[in-house]
Amino acid sequence: MNTGPSRAPLPRGGFPAVTGDGTEIAPGVWLASAVRAELGEPAVLAADLADARTRPRWRRAEFLA
Repeated sequence: MNTGPSRAPLPRGGFPAVTGDGTEIAPGVWLASAVRAELGEPAVLAADLADARTRPRWRRAEFLA
């Protein structure tokens, strides 16, 4: 008996539609996406800011995201 979520077949292009709720793209592998502005303002820890300063400038925003 399969009690896991059912998966719809992939569209013709082979890529599932992605929603904020997520899409199961393989058994146990979920994909979700969002625009950064939709996520609100996260709490930034002092240790994270200190660690970000040790990274190249172009990687800082990525690290803190």
